[in-house]
Order: sequence, then C-alpha cells, then structure tokens
Amino acid sequence: MLKRFFEYIRITPHTLIVVLILLTLVDGVVRLYWSGLYRAPGRVRLVNEELATLQTMRNEIIAAKGFKILFLGDSAAYGSAVKDSSQTIPAYLEQELSSRWPGRQIKVFNFSFKGFGMSENYFLLNAMADTDLDLVIYNVSTGWFNREKTFEHPNVALLSDRYFGNSQISKTGTLPHRSTRETVIGKVNQAVGRVWRLYQNRSAITTLLLGKSIRAKLTEWQLAITDPGELQKQRKEEGELYRPWYEKDWSVKLGKAGYKFGWVNLNSGNPQVIFYNLMLDLLAEKKQNAFFYTSPQNFTLLDRYTMLDRKAWAVSCTRLRSITSRKGVYLADYTTLVDDRYFSDTVHLNALGNQQVARQLARDISKQLGGNK
Repeated sequence: MLKRFFEYIRITPHTLIVVLILLTLVDGVVRLYWSGLYRAPGRVRLVNEELATLQTMRNEIIAAKGFKILFLGDSAAYGSAVKDSSQTIPAYLEQELSSRWPGRQIKVFNFSFKGFGMSENYFLLNAMADTDLDLVIYNVSTGWFNREKTFEHPNVALLSDRYFGNSQISKTGTLPHRSTRETVIGKVNQAVGRVWRLYQNRSAITTLLLGKSIRAKLTEWQLAITDPGELQKQRKEEGELYRPWYEKDWSVKLGKAGYKFGWVNLNSGNPQVIFYNLMLDLLAEKKQNAFFYTSPQNFTLLDRYTMLDRKAWAVSCTRLRSITSRKGVYLADYTTLVDDRYFSDTVHLNALGNQQVARQLARDISKQLGGNK
C-alpha cells in the first residue's frame, strides 16, 4: 500500500506542469484580490508586523497612482478598538478628502500598527522617504516618549538597507546588524515576492483565513488543551477593547497606578526624542509635506482616577510643539477633540470617534495644503 502511495505522488513532468498551472491560477486570484483591496487602501490595515506584510504595503504604496498619503502611528491610528478596518481614522480620512477634492484620486495608506513607537515609525518613514509621497501624517502618541525599551519591532528596520542619520541612531544602540547570509536571503525573498504574490502575502493570507497568525493560533490551540481558563480570560480581554470605557470596571486597571499622566520625557538624550527628531529632519531633508497631531485623550477617565497632572501636561505639550515646529512641521493638538463617550479606554476610539478625528484632519490638511492639493 505504501508503495502505491509513493507511486501516486511521484514527481513527473506531467505533475510538475499541473502543479505550476494550479500555483499560477492561485497566484492570479491573490493578485486580483489584493488589487481590489488597494483600490481604496484606506480600508486596508496591516494584519501583522511581519516583514513580508510590511513589504507588501510598501510595494503597494510605490505602485500607487494619485495623491498618496502615508499614515504613521500606533494602535490608535491602526484602530484597535474597531473590528472593521473601514472604521479607522485613515479609512474615514480617505473618504473625507475624496469628497472635499472631487476628481482627485486619494490614496491613504495605513502603515500604523499596535506597538509602533517613535523608533518603529522612524524606520518606516526612512524606508518610504523616496516613494513619491504627497503627504505624511503622524499620529503622535506621547506615551512612547516614556517607553523604557527603545525598539520592540525589528522587522521595520529590515525594509531598507540605508538609514538616514546613522550616527544619531548609533547613540540609541538600535542600529540593526545583518549578516551577509541574512542580507542575501532577505533580497532573494523580496525578489521572489515581487513575482509570486502568493508567497509575498503568505503571512497576511494565513491571518485572514485563521483570524490570527500561525504563531498566535498555535498558542491558542495549545492553551485550549493546557489552560482553557487562561484562553477564556484572553478572549474576554480582547472583546473588552470594543466596549465603551464607561461600561468597564477601571478600579482594578487604573486604581493602583503609581504614576500620573502628563509628564513627557522630552530630554534630548532620550532615544525616543532622538528618533522623533530624526523623523522631522528626514522630512525636512526630503522637503516632504507633513502633518502631525497628538492623540485624543479621555481626560474624564484619567481625572476620575486622579491620573492626570494638567500642569505637567501643559508644559509637555508646549515643549513638544516647540521641538516639532522648529523643524518646520505643524503639530495639531487633538487631545481634547473627542467627547469621552467615544472612547474604549484612555486613548482608543470607537468608529464615531475615529470619524470625528478624520473630519478634523481633513479640514486642517485642506487648510494647510491650500492650493497645493
């Protein structure tokens, strides 16, 4: 029986041709699906932070025609509190600008992701600086200036071989090192991915089919066997993010916090400040139109648990605006823009909150660009 099985699956010219035809057909379907997605790229968000997924987004930005906007940020811009990617700030902004500028082909690319701080966003901008962008938008979440770990998602640094401001990056200790072997493998993977879309989008397709990455799904299956209680707890926490903040019990989450929101570490030696300045310098070097805004904050929730130092916050905002404006980029203060009922927690917004931010962004961007649109 085993012999028959091996005879059945043995490789012959005929089977090779059949396999190649099937792979070509599947690849064609993938290409068609992805081209459909990116007709309105504002609705597309990264399914994970893996290198192949980042490269796919980068390739789409390079190939796109029209008025191209790169949207950078973290989970707030990614839209962690909404399930539908069409309810994110970049998606709504694409709609708002399209209605304001009829006849223009507006393309907003949401390159933000959960956990992307100053360093990650610098590397993303560095990789995209020569891709003929019309505008860069950065959702500045001030909490990243106080992050202890400088760099958490190294894949973003692999999108480019050259880095603007190498000497400054070296001071932070995060300049990535790749062996010759790793560099060659990376270039081969990119070359194969440009030709074979099924390979390039493998991680994204897996996540779309399973709802999570293979690694996350395997962990989930393992917990289902070894610790069902922990799995149930994690699923409950995931679902909590989509509920309004006032329906949750924050006494445990925030009641024992040993800090107050407001103070932002803007000292020049802070690695996060170094990366923030590198972003501003790179934009100036490329003469790139840019618009920065600070994330809306749920001050009602913070006040309720005495976690807000308004005096420190005012001082921090003034200093941050000064740092940003000195480099020629306007920083809009959106911290009090959104009513507290539109928050899921202290910073994440529901669909209506995201829509409100997008409308304000569209107004401010239209005013800033003026006749340059």
